[in-house]
Amino acid sequence: MVWVSITSIKCPTRHPFRVKKIEIIANYFSVSVEYLLGEPQNNNQMIELPILGEVSAGYGKYADNEIIGTQYVPLNWLSGNEPHVLLRVKGDSMIPKFEEGDLALVRYQQSVDSGSYAVALIDDDNGVIKRVMYGANWIELQSLNPMYSPRRFEGKDVTRVRIFGLVRKIIKDTDV
Repeated sequence: MVWVSITSIKCPTRHPFRVKKIEIIANYFSVSVEYLLGEPQNNNQMIELPILGEVSAGYGKYADNEIIGTQYVPLNWLSGNEPHVLLRVKGDSMIPKFEEGDLALVRYQQSVDSGSYAVALIDDDNGVIKRVMYGANWIELQSLNPMYSPRRFEGKDVTRVRIFGLVRKIIKDTDV
């Protein structure tokens, strides 16, 4: 097998047949060729993302694999090579930052840094959008609304919590 770096694909006069390959790779990852090659992005480029249902800003609700619509967002809102999805916020536990009806732009990833906002699945069923905090033998899901107490999982209960993805941006009606 011959390994080809992406930078060697940049020169179409040396390797014109590779231009098509880079387009295929870019399409697979739903990014532009320019993004894949590390070139400056046109802020006007948009990408259509699925809205996968609702995520609770409360006690737990997550509609897995239920596409309820799509939304175009600027390509420069995406980061990394992982897929991104949108989830509609339901509930009030994350007010004032996250309000009911907002769209959460979520990048699929299985872990986040302590203090990050993430979508977490509890018992692989109930999904919540929370600030995630870690300790030596615990994980805590925190709400912003002081009316909701933090949920701490300690010891073997830590395995009940699985990170679905990192919240990259909250989209209000006026943002797109």
